[in-house]
Parts: sequence; C-alpha cells; structure tokens
Amino acid sequence: MDALLALFLLASPASAQVKPCGIALSGLSRASGAPGQELELLGSWGDTQGAKQPLLRGIGKHRLEVLSWTPSSVRVRLPEGLKAGMYQVGVFCDDPEKNPNSSGFKEFGIVAPEGGTRVYSTPKTAAFIADWKAKGRQMKRDKRWLDEMTFTVVPLESGAAQEKAESVAASLRAQLAESGSKKIRVVLAAAPPAAFEACVKDDILDRYCLQRAVDAARKTGGAYVGTAPIFITSAAIGLKPKGIVGPPAGVGSYPGGWVLISLFWDKWNRATYKDFKNPPGFDEHGLDGTVRHELFHMLGLPHHEQLANPGFPEAKLCTECSHQFPGGHKDAPHRECQMDCGASDDDWRHQQVFGKGFGFCDKCAAAARAVLEGIEAE
Repeated sequence: MDALLALFLLASPASAQVKPCGIALSGLSRASGAPGQELELLGSWGDTQGAKQPLLRGIGKHRLEVLSWTPSSVRVRLPEGLKAGMYQVGVFCDDPEKNPNSSGFKEFGIVAPEGGTRVYSTPKTAAFIADWKAKGRQMKRDKRWLDEMTFTVVPLESGAAQEKAESVAASLRAQLAESGSKKIRVVLAAAPPAAFEACVKDDILDRYCLQRAVDAARKTGGAYVGTAPIFITSAAIGLKPKGIVGPPAGVGSYPGGWVLISLFWDKWNRATYKDFKNPPGFDEHGLDGTVRHELFHMLGLPHHEQLANPGFPEAKLCTECSHQFPGGHKDAPHRECQMDCGASDDDWRHQQVFGKGFGFCDKCAAAARAVLEGIEAE
C-alpha cells in the first residue's frame, strides 16, 4: 500500500505543480535601489510570464510589479514604502506557497529614497558643485579614455574573475544611474590582450605592469583607446598579506583611466578561516562597495576626509556593529569615511542594514553628480 500511495502521489496534479520551470537568475542591472525605482533581472525566463512571480524578500516579502518580460530580461518596479536594508530578489515558478522552485536569489540593497540626494543650496555649496562640473568638462576634453563614453569590464583570468563580471557591471551601472549619468555605457569584454598575462606572477599582480600594458594597447590603436577598462583579477594587488599589512581590494587610476578589482581576499579568507562555520568571504556587498569606491577614484574624487566640505551635513558615524569576525574592527563606532567616497568595505552595508553609517554622503554625492554632469555636458 505504501508503494502504491507513493506512485499515486507522484502522478497527482499537486506533485506536477512543484516541478522546476527552467528559469535561472544570472544577474541584476544594479546592486541597490530606492523604493519606486525600476530593476532588471537578467537570466533565462521563458517567452512569457505565465504563473511566475518575481519576489523581493528580506524585511518582509514583496511581490514585484512586472513592467516587461522577455526570454533574457525581466523588468520590475520596486514597491513603495520599503524599509532600507538588505534583501534578496528572484523569481518563483508559481505561488511560493504551492511551488518552492525558483530562479535562485541574489542580494539587493534597498536604500532610503532621500539618502545622498538632498540639496543644500548656499553660495559655498553652489561654488563647490560648479567647480566639480568644470572638472568634469575638463576631464572630457583631456582624457581620451572618455571619448566613447564606455566602461569595459575585463576579466583578466578565467574562473572567478569571469564569474563576477556581471556583478561588477551591475554595480557600475547602479552607481552611474544613482549619480545621474545618462550617457556612459557599461559593457562586458572578452579576454584582454596577451601582454597582460605577464603582469601576474606567483598570484601577485603588478599594477605598474598593468598600467604599461594599458598604455601600450592604447598607443597601438588597439584595445581601450577610447574606453576605460574595469579589470577583474583573482590575484593579489602588489603583495600578499603579511601580518596586518595586505593588498588592496581595488585600485582606481585617474591618470590612467582604469580600475582594477581584486577577488584575492575572498579566496584567502576562505582558506585562512576554513575552520569557521561561515568563513568571512569577500561577498557581494563587499564587491559592490569596492567597485563603487574605485569608480569615483578613477573619475578624480578623493577620499571623503580629503574633500573639503562647503556646508553639506557631515556623514554619520555607525554605532551598530561590533565586528567580532576575524579581520574586522572590534569596536564601534567606526571613524573611517563613508564607502563610496573612500574608506572601509563595511560602511555601505551599514547604511543598507541599519539606515545609519555613511552610505553615500551628501558632499560626495554632490561631487559625483557634478563631475558626471560635466563629463556628459561636452
């Protein structure tokens, strides 16, 4: 009887409803957004929506309004009234109460709609914004790598670097959109020229070798003449960890017009702390924050503390985290500067999770928007 009952259940309509539907989420058009904004889910979705349900989950569960549906892209609108914090976004094959099968989910940050967008109009802030617009216009005239208004994501190796290319591109697109860019494109490239292979030795990448390789490619009229490459590597930048000294997670070159993102800390942390139940990897929010950070270094923005404040509210300190994980800070509040204008990898996450911390402060947001407006005005 038990065997017959099992066969009956397998053949029943209810069991057919819980089969996978062949959908898969490969990436998001942005890594964070505000309530009411649009979001594109990239992947394999089938020709029509049918019973499939895009969902945002984290602080509650929220169905997403579908604006368009194609086999490779689903465009949705984020609900109004969401609380700031970290969520996950994905698509279920049907009502999740009936069918738990899904496309898989990816992390997505909801930011407060007012964060970093307020305007404080005084003669000093107006002069600050005008100065950064002028710098943007001058950059467009002087920097050949802005000729095509294109940033090209280039994995330097196969494996992890290739796997993270979509995530890096999504972070770039998100930060550009949040900073008002309307003309700069982000595209994915194939493997770099062979000359770049010589820049990695013993799992260490020589950034000066990279600069020479970029210069050589541009001089010969080949790759990157009118574009800014955003390189991704699994190698350490410059050196391997020694005590408390270690390689940076990224480098943004304003003179050279390129960004280098390193995934080295992810594999090093996972290997070093392999006995921990949850080894501290360089996860999606850390990668997203580093990409945003180095993007604006490439566009000429300094670290937060190096940028004089003409009258914008100062960035808030984060007092919520104690950071007991290895390699983290042990005592709050942090006194680093907010992430996107330069500082620790933690700050962007603090802003998402707690609505506190630094996020993208008003001063740095104003400079970023102004320099991009100047670049795109020419």
